[in-house]
Amino acid sequence: MSFHCWSPPARVMAILLWIFCISSLRRWESLAIATLLVALLYLLSHVPWQRLGKRLQQMGLFFLGLWLLLAVTAWPIALLLTWRLVLCLALGVVLLESLTFSEWVQVCRWWGLPPLLVDTLALTHRYLFELESQLTQMQQALFLRGFRLSWRRLRPWAQVIGIFLIRAEERAQQIYLAMRLRGYGQVLQRHPQFSEGAVWSWGLTLSAGLGAGLLAIYDALGEIQLPF
Repeated sequence: MSFHCWSPPARVMAILLWIFCISSLRRWESLAIATLLVALLYLLSHVPWQRLGKRLQQMGLFFLGLWLLLAVTAWPIALLLTWRLVLCLALGVVLLESLTFSEWVQVCRWWGLPPLLVDTLALTHRYLFELESQLTQMQQALFLRGFRLSWRRLRPWAQVIGIFLIRAEERAQQIYLAMRLRGYGQVLQRHPQFSEGAVWSWGLTLSAGLGAGLLAIYDALGEIQLPF
């Protein structure tokens, strides 16, 4: 049984169920159990730990603000929220890193999302990378030509920004036409198919859903204060 043989739709549903479950946990014991399960899933996914470390580093300011906001009056709550966020972030990294973007598009179509929404997502994803490439090229060209930001050169900089916007608009049109020629924006008559060689995919998802439900029930029962 391999993690990457797990059918993408089933995998997405199972991980989302666990994210919803973890986001509602309030007891340290429940979070400890969830941590063991998340660590096991992360190991099975073979996603490098550096990816999670990079995401945590990017959210460093958010965590710092959370601790400063709650440290004075509710330090335990800050620790609890941070723990839950880290676990959800780890599951999110597994979800994003274990599927390619084309698989994500197919999963969205499989779940019945509107074709226009899915195609817009694909177009935006592709356009952002092209926009970043264009911006990098122009920055390198400006650096080699000796451009520096100053009040005396506002006119040349305004011309450069205008050229960049025009090129970005032209590139967006080219990407849109290319995607239209490949069939995007059209209603598909057939349902996207995934490799169903792993017959245990949906069974594993059902087990994951039951596990998340049992953990949520265990966490909720622990919060109940008996009158005796």
